Amino acid sequence: MGAARCRTEADIAELRALLAVLTEAPDWPSFLHANWALHERIAAACPNATARAVYTATLGQLDAAEVRPDDVDPTYRQHRVQVHHDLVEAIAAGDEAAVRAAVARHNE
Repeated sequence: MGAARCRTEADIAELRALLAVLTEAPDWPSFLHANWALHERIAAACPNATARAVYTATLGQLDAAEVRPDDVDPTYRQHRVQVHHDLVEAIAAGDEAAVRAAVARHNE
C-alpha cells in the first residue's frame, strides 16, 4: 500500500522494466530471481523504513537460496506474470483497492 501511495514516475518506470525482465525470463530460476527483484523494488518505493527492511531482508534470504529448475506448468507461470502485472499497474495507478485485490490473487 505504501508503494501505491508514494510511488514516483521513476518508481513506475523501474517497476515496469523489472516486470519486463520477469515476463521474458528464459527459465524458472531466472523467473524467480526476477520476481524477487521486482518485490524488492516495490519495497523500495514504500516509505515505511522498518517494514521495508524486514521485507528486503526476507527477500535477500530467498535470493541467496539455491533454486532448482523444476518442471513448471506454463499456465501457472503465465498466471504469476499476470498477477505481477496487475500489481505493478495497480501501484502505478495509485489504486489501493486494486493493490489489495492483486495482493490477494498473489497470495492464492
